[in-house]
Amino acid sequence: MIKYRCFNKVKKVFFKWDLTMGFSGTTKIWEKVEAYTFVKDKKGNPIYEGDIVCMFREYKSYFPEDEPFEVMENIIGEVVSIPSKGVCIKNPSIECFLNSENDRKIKGYIPLVAYRTEIIGNIHENKKLLNEKVN
Repeated sequence: MIKYRCFNKVKKVFFKWDLTMGFSGTTKIWEKVEAYTFVKDKKGNPIYEGDIVCMFREYKSYFPEDEPFEVMENIIGEVVSIPSKGVCIKNPSIECFLNSENDRKIKGYIPLVAYRTEIIGNIHENKKLLNEKVN
């Protein structure tokens, strides 16, 4: 079943509904409609467009050294659904554990990996998380 949510700017609460329910109200008090992505985070919480998530990623890098070394990162950003890419993290901040000189903000999208992802907020109540480091 397709689920949606909308943020009420006046009452500062979310209204959630599905296609079997009607929706009406003054559009001036509602933010944009956000769809459920059909993905749940590592704690089992449903992820909606507009959620802010932190995704842990680890991999081996061979550059610039000859020997591979382990890279561990937190990727923080807003969840979006793109038909050609799937569920992604938009314009994420990347925080490296081993070397903070490699911390960076990138433009573009990184595919979301649900079992490594945790919801840490949403763009309506916690927008500042997009600009802060999360440890």
